[in-house]
Parts: sequence; C-alpha cells; structure tokens
Amino acid sequence: MHQRAARRVGRGAHHVARWCGSVAAVLILVVGFAIWRLMQGPIALDWLTPYLEAALERSGVNFKVAIGHVRLGLDRATHHLDLWAEDVRLSLPGGELVARFPEITTRFEARELLQGQLMPVQLTIEHPVVHLVRDTSGSLTARLASPDDPAADLGPQILEQLAGARHSDEPLGALQRLGVRGATFIIDDQESGKSWRVDRVDMAVQRSGKGIRGDFSLTVPIGTSMPELHAQYRYFADRHVLDLDMSIDGVEPNAIPPLIPELEQLQHLQLPISGTLRTRIELDQARAQGSRLDLTLGKGRLHSEWLPQGVVDIEKGELHAVYAPESAQIELKSLALDLGGGTELLVDGSVGGVTPELIAAVHDARPAGHVTGKLNAALKNVPTGRLDALWPYAFSPGGRRWTIENVHDGIIDEAAARLALDIDPVAHTASLLDSQGRLRYHGLTVTYLEGLPPARKVDGVANFAGRSLVFVPSAGSVKGLKLTGGSLEIDEIGASVEWLTIDVPIGGPVQDALEVIDSKPLYYARAAGLDPAQVGGHADTMLHFKLPLLASLKLDQIEYGAKATLTGVSIAKVAMDRNLSGGAIALDLGRAGAHAQGTARLDGMPIKLDATVPFQPKGGPRAIYRVGLTLDAEARKRLGLDFEGRVNGAIAVDVAYSRLEGSRAQAVANLDLRAAGLAIDEAGWRKAPDTPGAAKLVIDLDRDRISQLSDVEVKAAGLDGRLGVLVSDDGKQIERIDIRRMIAGDNDFSGTVMRHAGGWHADIHAARIDARRFLKEAASDTGPPSPVPLAVTARIDRLILGPHHEIDQVSAEMLRRGGIWQTARLDGRLSTGHKVELRLGEGADRHFTFRSEDLGGTLQLLGVADNVRGGRLTIDGQMSGPAGKQTVQGHIDGEDYSIVRAPVMARVLALPSFTGVVSMLSGAGLPFSALRGDFTLSGSRVAIKNLLAFGEAIGITANGWVDTERDRLQLQGTVAPAYALNSLLGNIPVLGELFGGGSQGLFAANYRLSGSSDDPDVSVNPLSALAPGILRQLFAPLVGFPSPQSEQQAVRPPPQAGDAVSPN
Repeated sequence: MHQRAARRVGRGAHHVARWCGSVAAVLILVVGFAIWRLMQGPIALDWLTPYLEAALERSGVNFKVAIGHVRLGLDRATHHLDLWAEDVRLSLPGGELVARFPEITTRFEARELLQGQLMPVQLTIEHPVVHLVRDTSGSLTARLASPDDPAADLGPQILEQLAGARHSDEPLGALQRLGVRGATFIIDDQESGKSWRVDRVDMAVQRSGKGIRGDFSLTVPIGTSMPELHAQYRYFADRHVLDLDMSIDGVEPNAIPPLIPELEQLQHLQLPISGTLRTRIELDQARAQGSRLDLTLGKGRLHSEWLPQGVVDIEKGELHAVYAPESAQIELKSLALDLGGGTELLVDGSVGGVTPELIAAVHDARPAGHVTGKLNAALKNVPTGRLDALWPYAFSPGGRRWTIENVHDGIIDEAAARLALDIDPVAHTASLLDSQGRLRYHGLTVTYLEGLPPARKVDGVANFAGRSLVFVPSAGSVKGLKLTGGSLEIDEIGASVEWLTIDVPIGGPVQDALEVIDSKPLYYARAAGLDPAQVGGHADTMLHFKLPLLASLKLDQIEYGAKATLTGVSIAKVAMDRNLSGGAIALDLGRAGAHAQGTARLDGMPIKLDATVPFQPKGGPRAIYRVGLTLDAEARKRLGLDFEGRVNGAIAVDVAYSRLEGSRAQAVANLDLRAAGLAIDEAGWRKAPDTPGAAKLVIDLDRDRISQLSDVEVKAAGLDGRLGVLVSDDGKQIERIDIRRMIAGDNDFSGTVMRHAGGWHADIHAARIDARRFLKEAASDTGPPSPVPLAVTARIDRLILGPHHEIDQVSAEMLRRGGIWQTARLDGRLSTGHKVELRLGEGADRHFTFRSEDLGGTLQLLGVADNVRGGRLTIDGQMSGPAGKQTVQGHIDGEDYSIVRAPVMARVLALPSFTGVVSMLSGAGLPFSALRGDFTLSGSRVAIKNLLAFGEAIGITANGWVDTERDRLQLQGTVAPAYALNSLLGNIPVLGELFGGGSQGLFAANYRLSGSSDDPDVSVNPLSALAPGILRQLFAPLVGFPSPQSEQQAVRPPPQAGDAVSPN
C-alpha cells in the first residue's frame, strides 16, 4: 500500500515537474526573447502612457504628469533595465507648467510596483534646460524649462524633497539617485544685468539620510578658452547648507559669472587659473559660510585699483586663501607672484572686516566700513624703475612720491614686511597702523635734494617699524665722497604729512664736499667766499636734511645742514696771495648759516680760524671770519712786515673780517703787543717786552680792495694813538691819513697827511714835538733819502730839541723834494721869550738864514753851549749836494753876549796873564762884543774856519772840526788880552807905534782842544814875545782888519821930519 501511494506521488511529481519545466522553458524563451529584444534597442510602449501618467499622479508627486512617449530598454552603461519617458511635462493642478524634460530615464522599486505604485528609485534626466534667475535682492529662483516656457519656480518644497531624508509616504520618497546628463544651464543675473549659457552639463545626485551629495562637470566657454570644471558637493537638508568642492583648469576669472561671492574678486585676474575652490553656502541667506581657494596662476595681468597703474604683468603665481564669513576674515595662506624679470611677490597673513556684502559688491557700490589687515609681504629683486608700478598710492603716499622722484637705478634685493593696515575700500586709501620689516638694496642712485649731486652706487638695508622706515646705506658715493653709514628715515607714515630725515656721513676730498654744498640751491661755498677748485684736503661730513613729503615742496620747508671735520685743508691764495695749508677745521652748516673753527698754516705760519656765514642775514654782516695768529720775526718776514729796529718779539693778532652788503667788507684786527718790544725812534719812544700794549685796526674794503682804515688805535705805556687812513679807489695807495690823536714819548700831536701834487702834504697841530731824532737824521748821511715830495704845515706849542731845550709857539712851512728840503719858513720863541726864525730857499738857490734874538739861548737850544748869555745871532749859509750827502756852508755873525762858568775856557785861560779874565768868567761873565766865523756842515761833522770871538777882556780864534755824532772835536786857535787887540784897533794911541813894526812884542797864547766835547784835552802854548805884526796877522783876517801897510798908508799923514819909521 505504501508502495502504491509512493508511485502515485512520484507520478504526480513528475507531472508537476514537467509542467514546471514547460513553464520555465516558456519563461526562459520569453525572457531570452525579451533580453534579445532589449539588446536590439528600447521597446516603444506608448500604449502604456496613460497608465504611467495615472500611476505617477497617484504616487503623490502632486503634479499633473504628461508624457509624450514611453520606451523600455537596457542601459548599456549600467546594464540596468530602465524606462524612458520622453517629452515629460510637470504641471500644477491648475495647469501651470512647472518643468519640462526632453527625456527621463527612471528605475522603480519592485515592491512598490507589486503594490501598484510607481515610486522611482533612480531618475536620469537627459538634456534638461535649467533656468536660474538671481533678482536684484540676491534671491535665486529655478525653473526646469527654457526661458521661453512660462514655467513656475520649482519652489523650496521640491528642493527639500529631493535634498531631504527619504520618506516612503512623500513624493519621490523612494528616489535614491538623480542624474542629469547633457543639461543646459541658463543663468540670468538681474543684479549685474548679465546672462550666461552653459551646455553639456553632467550632474549626479545621491540622496542620504542627511541630504544629498554628488558631483557635476562641465566644459564651458569662458573668455577665449573652453576649460573643464569639476565639482563635488554635499547638501545638508536640516541646515540648508551646501558644501562645494570645485576644481578648474585654465579658467579666465574675469569671464566667470559672479554668482559665487568668493569668486567676485577673481574678476581682477586677467590670466588663466587652475585649482580648487572649497566653499560652504548657506542657501537660506544666499551667502557663503566659509571658503578655501587654492589656485595656480598662469601668465597674464592683475587688475586692482590699489595699483598705481591699475594693472601689473604676471608670469605665474600661486594663491592659497581661506575665508571665514562668520569672523569676516580672509586668511591668506600664501600668495606667490612671479612678476617677470626675476621680481617676485610673496604675501601671507589675514584681512579682517571683509564681509560677504563687501566681497560681492561691485567696484563703485561698496558698503562703508574699514578693513584691517595683518600681512607678511616680501618683494624680491625689484628694479627701482618698477617701483612706480608696484608701490600702491595708498601706502605712504609721501614716501612713495619722494622715492619715485629721487631713487633711481639699482635693485631692491628684498623687501620683507609685517604690516598692520587700516583700509578704506570706498576711498581706496590705507593707513599704516603698524609695520616692521627689512629691505636690502644695491646700486641705487639717490637724489636727496634737487640740484645737489646724487649719491650713486648706494648699497645697504632698510628697517621699518611702526610708522617709520629707515634706510641704512653701507656703501655709496657722492662725487668723490664715500658714504660710510648713516640713515634716511621716513616717519609719520600714514599721517597727513609724512617726513623724511636724512643723516648721512660721507668722506672724501674737501673740494668735492664744497662742490656738493655749493650746488644749487645752497651755494654754501660761494656764500663763504670759497672757490672749491682752490681747496684741497679731506673731509668727513655728516649731511642732514629734514623735509615734509609734499607734492609741492619749497626750499624754505627743508631743514638742511652739514657737520664736517676737514683735515689737511689747503686753499690757494686765500689771503694776500698766501696759501693756506695743513688745516684741521670743524664745519657746521645749517639753515641759519655756516660756522667753521679750527687751525691751519698760512704761508707756513700757525693760525686759528673761526668763521660764521649767515645765509639769510637781516641787516648784519653776510659773513664773519676770525683769524688768530702770532707774528714772530719769521712770520713778519714772510708777510713782508719786517719792521727791523722797530718791532722785536711776538705779536698776537686776532683779525675779524666781515662781509657786508653789496661789495663792501670790514676787517678788524686786534693786536696784543705785550710780548713784543717796540720802538719809535723818531719820537724817542720804546716799549720793553712783557709790558702791556695793544692795537686795533678797522679796515674798510670794497670789492676786496682796501678803501680806508677807518680807525687805527694803539696803546701802550707812553703811547696812545688814534688815526684813520683813506685809500685810493684802486686800493693800491694811501690818499689821506687823519691823525686824530698821537701821543708817543714826548710827542703829542694831531693833524692830517694827504696826497698832494705827486707827494704828501702834512698839516700838523702839536702840543709838543720831539725833534731830536729828526735833527740827528737830518744831520747824518745814513739811510737813503725819501724821493717823495713832502710839504709840511705845522703849529707846534713846544718843539723839543733836547732836555730842557725847547722852542715854543712854533709855526712852520717846509717843502722837501727829491729827498732835499727845498724851502722852509720857521718861526718860534725860545724859552726866554726871544724870537728865532729860519728861512730856506726864498731865493732861486738853497740859501738859508737863521736869526735869533738870544744867542745864548740858541746855543743852549742846539746843545752847543749852555754857558752863553744874551746876544744876537745870524747865520747865513748855502745848502748844496745831493740828498743824503748834503753840505751846509755858512757864516756866523753874533754880538753882545757873555760867557759864564765855562770850565774848558777857564783851562785855556789858566795862564797868569789871564788871571783877571778868569775871575770875570767865574763871576758876572766874560763879555764879548762880536762873534764871527765860517763853518761847513757835512753829515755830523762841522768844520770851523776863522772863528773869532772878541770882547772887552780877550779875543779868541778857532779853527778845526767837531763831530757831534762821535762826540769828538779837534780845535786850535789863539787867545789874546783885549788891550792887545784894542792896540791893534788903534784905540790906545800911546801904543800906536807898535803897529808900525816896533820891536817891542805883545803877550798872547796858542791853545789846542781835542777829544770829547764835554771834557777835551787842553794844551796852551804861551807866546811871550809875539810881535805886533804877527798878532795882527793872526786876528786881522778874522775881524776884517787891514794889513799894516795898507792901514799905515790910509791913516798916516805924510811923513814929517823927525818921525821915526818903524820897520815892518
């Protein structure tokens, strides 16, 4: 039984298996056929269109669905079985078009299909047209139709359904993946008024529990290129935030539509860029929450309103930046630009206050506000010629302007800076809050003041901190001067007025230093009266300038100066055609003027220098030079001031030379005479060394020529003088001397001496004049005579000829020509009140006459004798011979005088025969009635011939000579009693026969004087039996006696008888 049952079951199973196999075979055939058919291409299922539309509407999409065609086919790419719907249109229940798709490929969930629901799991939209519109408020609307189709906005609910979490009870709740292939995006930006169209856009959307993610790619014509753009994105539905990671290659940023705010600033780049942009966009606010930009820049140009020329060429570069909108800050990771020619710009740092509104705003519609930045920048290998294109106007405009105008040539090797900036994006200005950095440069040419020679080949560094930029040169030159350090400082950077301060030490030839400061507009050297070409030596100079960096700068706004140490200074023909050498001078120049002080040698003589030159004198001197030197014998000889016999020892001289208005100048010389010995022999005055003495000379000059010595003063013990000297127009000769006061020894006079008729005319008024030296020189043959004509008019209260030997109330007029006194007229009074007078040259020849009413006073005055009293004197004579070798011949005629207390005469009369005469000499005086004789004066020697003095007691003769200079004399003569002379005169008739030649003799004596005039040797030889005839022969020639024979013939009557004839 069991077996039968088993057989029945087996047969049943067999039939089932056969049936199933048959069904399976049929199914396999059907499936195989279907697969084969699908492999041949999609199968048109237009008949399913109504059913598909109704099913989709029942799925809860809340749209009316209209499908043109339906196809079923196999996707060769994915090998999935897909349903194609063509010409699909979605409409609102009211019929308003929402979207239109040329073609949709969809895949459904099998479970929902079995339940009779069409819930697409995957949609692929082919060749859709997406129309994006941004209105003027920044809001975005999306329409899935061409601009010609009046499609409605998709609305946020559709986007939220696509991007939100999947829910089976919501439309598209089962959709897992959405793809778009070959789409066309049309973008209308009403804010900018521009439109863009992008074709062949591929996009993939993958839904997740938090939102969507995916990628897209496109090739879009941007500018002249067709770059590829790739992007990955992720959307967080709960926060409405989109993360975008986009890569570009070869894009021209200025052609990119400015739909993303962060890309707005890329419009300034006119060059191809490649790289990535990572950003997070808050869709509710239509703004980015943060971005990162990593770009590689190709060759092109960068446009910016911050650049002076608005553009700069770029060879290549890199940009890495991060933007955080929540803090309104851009963190510039790095910006590296190759500017060509080896120039590079490297920047990193951060910029705050950069709001999304500021980023998105157009150039001329930026919101008010300030942007602060902290940047590290390095600019390398920049030729100074490119600074004009690279230095922004807003950064230190004054410093920029000065640098562009005054720095040329050379290279900025590197400029590295840490900057804190306050930027006004509306006004396009920047204030420097803080800065620190360093520059290196070489080979610069720097013009520090217009007109002055520039500094060349300047190397060095520059440091800046805060609001100050300091250049520190290490090498360079100005003409032949070498820079040895110093600084150029620009401070108050960012202020309304920036300042430049230059303090630069330079060293080199003094000539080059003077040429620098003598350039326009300074002209310092010529203001100081120096010709740089005539100056040698070495100068170490510190130049100083301070000026505001203004667009229009005037010289009086510049503070300038120089401090120099000059060594080895030499100046050719600095004064009196003398050279200055070996100078060590400190020079201080400033706006007010120049001051120099130091030491040097003038023609080998040590001197001290002190000069002050005001550059803007107001009524005072234009320059003051002080020279101090000591004139010893050697120095005086060098200067041609060797007053031999008048000056010995050293004289300290301090000369102050002042240049005045026009061509005028004045020199004031102060002389310290303490150490010097001085002598004015003409005045009998001497000063011993180491006794006080001083002199002052005020010299007025015009066109560097002496016009006058307006004041000459000299003071010492026994010397007090003040005079003025007027010089000719050519400054070569003295025209007039005004002697205001002159006290020298026993001289006290004033007056004028002026040039007249080729010589001089002196008009002298004197309280007293010491003429001893004058008389001595006039009597000697020593020294060459002066050939200059001299006329003298003098009024002298006291004319001193010796101790207690004076003439009072002297008036004189004298003329000297050819070294010889040609005429003279002199009147005066002796101390006794008697008149004396001298007349010379009143006739045609040089005859002279001297008359005195007091013979004794005159002899005492002349120092001949002081023991003669009374009498009158007349001297007639003739002057002859050349100047300096003159001879005076004259005749003396005196009368009515007496001699008292004459020791030498007493010794001559020491014989017993003259006892009574000697007693008269020692008593009331020995009277004389006449004095006659001849003399010849040559030099200091007076030759006496036939001199006779006779009176009531004696008669005396003299012949010989007297040398006043040597104080020697040699005289000889005869002395006889008065009765013998009277006998000769015939006054005693009783003795008359003696004259006839009687044999009786008369007593007389010969004498001889020799030696010193004060105490000569005296010898007397008595003549006891002197014949009357011999005595007569001795005296007759002196007194004009006739010879004995002629006298006898004239007075004797005819012979009478008995007369005795005396033999003669």
